[in-house]
Amino acid sequence: MVMKINFTFVLLFISALAFSQEPQTYQSNSTYKKNKIKLRRWYTGTNKALTIITYYDTEGRLIKYENQPTLTGSQTTTYYVYDETGKLVSMVDTIKNGKADMEKIKQLESMGLKINYDAKKEKKKPKFEIGAYELNYSGNELIKIISFNPDNSIRFVDLYQNNRRINIREWYNSAGAIYRQDTAVYEKPNQKIKYSGCDKGTYGKCWTYNYSHEFDKEGKIIKMVEYEKNGHDELTTFYYNDKGLLIKALSKLRPGFFEYEFYE
Repeated sequence: MVMKINFTFVLLFISALAFSQEPQTYQSNSTYKKNKIKLRRWYTGTNKALTIITYYDTEGRLIKYENQPTLTGSQTTTYYVYDETGKLVSMVDTIKNGKADMEKIKQLESMGLKINYDAKKEKKKPKFEIGAYELNYSGNELIKIISFNPDNSIRFVDLYQNNRRINIREWYNSAGAIYRQDTAVYEKPNQKIKYSGCDKGTYGKCWTYNYSHEFDKEGKIIKMVEYEKNGHDELTTFYYNDKGLLIKALSKLRPGFFEYEFYE
């Protein structure tokens, strides 16, 4: 008997997990500023069709996060806006609905993967949708972010505690109930030392995950350990070029590669 899993969920989990390293870049703003980074592409293995592209301003701040088309043809882009002091003041998602790769979907289904795709429902969607964010501050300290779906239902809520050293994310399903909760603990900005959570997913059973991260003296992430996955721990090792830019994140299951473009 072949176990079926929700492939859409797998893509979502990998993306959210890998880019939960605040602020979804693995590296500090100063690293991007010093190296005049304009954008970075991240892809897994040789599959560049699922590339995630992050864009930066000349101060090294993340200004756009682009998730390239998935098997269901959608492309999500998040925009970030800062004021003159560098404070994040606005975020918005744009969702471009494209045409699904039915040949690839059928191929994966023949391997036992259940694809969460309804062709009739997808055809009724507008070609372009917008998801808003609500940012809540206490003074200059960001304490809460609410992400909304295009229909104004809540997608997730980020709660920040202890001067943003603790981030709790609550994910909501279409019924408005929390189906997943993540907790990230930071030693300092860009240095997430722990990440754990529980996901009830489609089946209602809690699937737990637990990670730790290790950094060198320069603040670069060098190791990530996923505890007790399939009965054993899995190690991801991070590699850098001579400019100090992350170029590889290698593990047995999810080898990741990074490419850059620069400001002139």
